[in-house]
Amino acid sequence: MQQANLLRRAALQDEEILLAWKNDITTRENSGDSRMVTPEEHHDWFVKRLESKNVLLYIFEEGGVPAGQGRLDVFGHTAEISYGLGPDYRGKGLGRQILQSLEEKLFLDENLQEVKILYAQVKKDNAASRKLFVENGFRECKDPEKTGELVLYKKVVK
Repeated sequence: MQQANLLRRAALQDEEILLAWKNDITTRENSGDSRMVTPEEHHDWFVKRLESKNVLLYIFEEGGVPAGQGRLDVFGHTAEISYGLGPDYRGKGLGRQILQSLEEKLFLDENLQEVKILYAQVKKDNAASRKLFVENGFRECKDPEKTGELVLYKKVVK
């Protein structure tokens, strides 16, 4: 029996795979911070995210195997949404599933009931991610020539 895809909260055992994904060359090229991250830096970042009440970090599993991650950084009525895929899972439509699953959390998680606007920051050269957000109802709101990144937003209707 094949296991369904699942978005679950990240836990301590996910630290190593998240570091590997972060330091993947393609991930770094598409990230706002493109440098290699040391295990110590990553550990500090990871523990702070797990302990924060304003950050919801998730692991997306395909058939019981970690395939990607998604995160919601909540700032009152606004939340930044981000996602990433493991190198072996890119190009399979899983980014769309992660994004849609994260948006569903806005309706299901009591910590997210106040969120009214989602926004994402995407490097202007990351056409695939930009396309995914736009296809899911996000709209551009900042000139990419000024910042090197697109900022996309979406109003949440509950």
